[in-house]
Amino acid sequence: MSTKTLAMAACLTASVAQADMFAAPDAQAALGRELLQLFLDEPEILQKALYPPVVTADEIYADDIAADLERIGKEAQALFDSDGPKIGTTDGPVLMALFVDEGCGNCARATDELSDVLQKLGIAARVFDLSKDTNAQVIMERLTLDTVPAYVMSDRMIRGHMPPFVIERYLSEAAQ
Repeated sequence: MSTKTLAMAACLTASVAQADMFAAPDAQAALGRELLQLFLDEPEILQKALYPPVVTADEIYADDIAADLERIGKEAQALFDSDGPKIGTTDGPVLMALFVDEGCGNCARATDELSDVLQKLGIAARVFDLSKDTNAQVIMERLTLDTVPAYVMSDRMIRGHMPPFVIERYLSEAAQ
C-alpha cells in the first residue's frame, strides 16, 4: 500500500473510530485497529475510493450507439441513395440524410445552412421531406427519430438543428 493510501486509511480509520456510536475509548481503538487491518489486507477498497475508474460517454452509451448504428445500417441504401431529392453538389457523394417538414420552424434554416456546407465540401445530402414523401416518416420512425430537422450520417444521428460549424466538422471527418 502506498504511503498516501496508508495515510488516507489512517485518517479514515480515526474518523470512523471516533464516531458517536463508539463513545468508549477502548471501542474506538478496537474499531480503528480492525479497520486499519482491513485496509492493509484489502488495499483495493481504498484504491477504488481514492482512484475510481473513469468511464467515458462511449462506454456509458455503448448499447445505444450500437443500436443506432444497426438502424442506420438497415436504412443505409435509402438514406444515402443518390436518386432522390438532394442538396449540395449534384455529383458529390451523398454522406448525409436530412429529414425536414413544412411545419418545422428550423427546417428551412437547417436546409440552407447544410446546403452551404455541402457546397463548400463538394458533397451532397439526401433530403427527406415528411410533407411530400410518405416513406420519409416510415424511415424516420424505424430510425427512432422524433424531431425535425434530423441529420443522419453513417456513424451518427442528430436530432434537432445543429450549427453549421458542427455539421461541417462531422462531414469533413466523414469525407476523409
